[in-house]
Amino acid sequence: MAGEGACPPEDSNGLDSKGCGAYADFLKAYKRNPKKMKMTEAVKEASRSINYSKPWAGGPPISFKPLEFNIGYHRMLLTLMLAGPALKTKKGNFAMPDGKYKESMKGCDNCGNRLKPLSKCTGCRKVSYCSRECQLQAWKLHRSECKKHSDKKAKTKK
Repeated sequence: MAGEGACPPEDSNGLDSKGCGAYADFLKAYKRNPKKMKMTEAVKEASRSINYSKPWAGGPPISFKPLEFNIGYHRMLLTLMLAGPALKTKKGNFAMPDGKYKESMKGCDNCGNRLKPLSKCTGCRKVSYCSRECQLQAWKLHRSECKKHSDKKAKTKK
């Protein structure tokens, strides 16, 4: 690729499961005829990929625009990723895992951010938040669900 176009879908959506190698071919075909039925279907499918439907920094889904690259957005993501938490394994914290790390797409249950360290609700241990602010914002909706799970835990301990 010549450094043009949007980031490829992380899960190969819209590329007939051919992976990122097929992305350069897709961009060439899209440039020739973006309104071709196969191209419009591929764009719709790519918009459902994990990096567009659940943005890393949280927030609403991002539309997939094959010929646009938002440098400001990607700089912000890179900054967040570099400042993000180290991976935790049984041996401690590592910046690069040695193959024993299972990737998770789990994000904050309030804002969706997947780059900040998450803390589980201490009441139910069912939801996770990236900050105290997110936990407080979600509390009104989460309170009844949390109480149900907390009551179940208390009954099983007796």
